[in-house]
Amino acid sequence: MVGFALPFFIFQQPKVTGYYASLYVMMGLLTAYSGIWFSDLGYSDAQISVINVAPIVFMLLINVFVGRLADRASDWRTAIVLGSVLSAVFATGILFSTSYLVILISLTLSSVVVGVTIPVTDAATMRLSRRLGHNYGLYRSWGTIGYVVGLLFAGWYVSRYGDALFAWFVVMTAFVRALAAMRLPRFRAPEDHDAIKGLSSLKSVMRPWFILPLVGFAMFSGSHLVLSAFQSLFLSRQGYDPNIIGISIAAGAIAETVMFIGYGRISHLMSARGFLAIAGAATVVRWIGFGLEPHMGWIIPLQMMHAITFALGFIATISFISNRIADENAAEAQGFLVMIQQVMSIVAMFGAGLLVDILGPKIFFAAAVFAGVGLCFVLASLFWVVPIEKEDSE
Repeated sequence: MVGFALPFFIFQQPKVTGYYASLYVMMGLLTAYSGIWFSDLGYSDAQISVINVAPIVFMLLINVFVGRLADRASDWRTAIVLGSVLSAVFATGILFSTSYLVILISLTLSSVVVGVTIPVTDAATMRLSRRLGHNYGLYRSWGTIGYVVGLLFAGWYVSRYGDALFAWFVVMTAFVRALAAMRLPRFRAPEDHDAIKGLSSLKSVMRPWFILPLVGFAMFSGSHLVLSAFQSLFLSRQGYDPNIIGISIAAGAIAETVMFIGYGRISHLMSARGFLAIAGAATVVRWIGFGLEPHMGWIIPLQMMHAITFALGFIATISFISNRIADENAAEAQGFLVMIQQVMSIVAMFGAGLLVDILGPKIFFAAAVFAGVGLCFVLASLFWVVPIEKEDSE
């Protein structure tokens, strides 16, 4: 069924799937090679941590505000287009200088203005998919496909030709994303201006049963930044070719795609919080495995655990929120989740920046502890009963 569904979704909403693909290509490029690129430019591991955490600090301050504005607009598309265009403009700064300050400012501004639209995009697409009777995971899977394209291209090109054009590729992908955003359809139907009966506003669900799972997922997600920031650098220091590094990371992205596509077939098996607990336990195991500095035969399976540690946790959390928040507050609620993610990401990356020079690859043991605390929050939330007849698993 999944195999036949994929072409169907390309045909039904090609502008949405195309935007998701373009949205994550640049992230794939940066994940595959940015750590090595920054190191080759002479930046220290601590400086690399700052480049990774700076956008998160700024997004933390404005995410919920942007989500609230997007909810009040006639359509969520407006915020998405504006953020994508500004991101492309700011990214051009990396073409003019390799100064640490220039790179830091350009990538931070570019990441912030598009980053604050990602929760808007997820909220809008979730609502669109439910209105049309589609599977949100199939839409979101195209983001992972774009990510894999960026990963593999960066690994192949850099291993063969070097990194002279790397900055140009990053900027080009930002402009492709802006063009794709301009082609997006309207996400709201006329009747979407009314709240859906039975759902809640964001303020009314600020209870432990709602907040603790979000905090738990945010800690799982934040711990992944340690992997994103340092995996290519650590693997390079172990002697692996950039092309091999890109392939190993792509293995995880491919597994993630499978989970996004297939989640609808397993979503009925347990509650969203149950799936979150599984994701948290898998995250702890995964980071312990990386901390042991395994050879490539073990790295591939550990990378493929991304299907559980990120994809399963992400889509369960998005569904958990969507089942309980009215459409009129959708982007604001999604922004609230991202705000919590960013707080935990800052904590994770700040800690990594302090410890990475001391621990090296064993920094993943610290990430495992951090994710373990998040797992405790998810498990604690199960002691509170959701105040509706039955907690949906989707």
